[in-house]
Amino acid sequence: MKAPPLDVIQTWPRPQFDAPFTNAPVGTAVSIFLMVVVTIILGIRIYTRKYITRGFGPDDILIIFAYIPCLGFSINGLIAQKHYGWGKDLWNVHPTVYNSALQSAFAAYNLFGAATTLIKLSMLALTYRLACTASKTFQRIIIGCMILVGANGVCFLLVTWLQCRPLHLYWTISYEEQNCIDEAAHLLAAGTINTVTDLLVVVLPLVIFIRLQGPNSKLSKRQIVIVNILFAAGFFATIAGAIRTYVTWRMTSADDFNITYWFWLTWLSSMIEIYVGIIAASVPATKPFMARYVPALLGASRSTDNPSRGSRTDRYALPGANRSRTKNGYVRDDSYDLPFYESASTVSKAVPMTYNSRKTDPLPMPNRLEEGFEFEFGKCACSCQCHATTQSPTRPPGVKLY
Repeated sequence: MKAPPLDVIQTWPRPQFDAPFTNAPVGTAVSIFLMVVVTIILGIRIYTRKYITRGFGPDDILIIFAYIPCLGFSINGLIAQKHYGWGKDLWNVHPTVYNSALQSAFAAYNLFGAATTLIKLSMLALTYRLACTASKTFQRIIIGCMILVGANGVCFLLVTWLQCRPLHLYWTISYEEQNCIDEAAHLLAAGTINTVTDLLVVVLPLVIFIRLQGPNSKLSKRQIVIVNILFAAGFFATIAGAIRTYVTWRMTSADDFNITYWFWLTWLSSMIEIYVGIIAASVPATKPFMARYVPALLGASRSTDNPSRGSRTDRYALPGANRSRTKNGYVRDDSYDLPFYESASTVSKAVPMTYNSRKTDPLPMPNRLEEGFEFEFGKCACSCQCHATTQSPTRPPGVKLY
């Protein structure tokens, strides 16, 4: 890295190495808070997908892989602000740690690039999972976005590793000419593309949410509030990414070369962006957990979540509250299509039906759910099949099966 010009160094105030002002306490508090919150939410998500809905999929694997560089990114920043001067003015940082501060910045770029790429791929995988009822064109758009995000992440990491030849020139401060690319242009372009893809990843689930809303699939007021909070979190992460891009540009173009202060600001805004991204990607998957253990939060009742309690009708009811009939007369439960439920493939498991003697039109299906029976699910392009059951309900005399 190029050393600051001598005329700029002469304008710096007198150094205070013993007790300089530092922003480290703020960074520590924000980092620990976000790590704790995200760890809890991610743990709930994994537990829900693994043991409640049993719908553990590629989006969960990707978000777990994203969590690892996120933790590394936070820990790297905590170490850098404690030992290498991040959060302090450069003139208050001892010159012996300049190289270490730059090495920490290099590590942060790599960890952030890996984390943000995996988070967006996880969100797109979840979007694709929810796009069962969408058109093939929309599904291809999601796949194209995944390819774009993955390629952008790989390119960013490659340019980061190849920006100086040899690589150690990046953290070697020298007045001599160095064989390095324009870091300011590289980070500005990467930040702009990253912010655009952030917005794209937030908009795609919103499109699906709008498409899935209909007369038979309306959310309660509490669920609408939660959906709005979800998308607000996504847009907040996008705004944090835009702020990070601006801070990164200021860091590389500051006239006073106060890079340790700008390193800290870049780290803080980047940390908020990636952790809020994990929260936005994980909140939908935690809905079944909340409905079971904190039903008041979602306006649900425990009797519908616990089959051992409640009436006979509750025990044999389809999960979800939005039941209707399709044009062919099959039972339809649109609640699974919404972002707070699993994808349509989740209901591929056989579920007991409801006995209802007050209805007169019979459901056109056999007395027992046999393996391979086609179960139409709304407008889902891929019809779901019920697995064989050993205790399927039979039709009592004089009672229609629904």
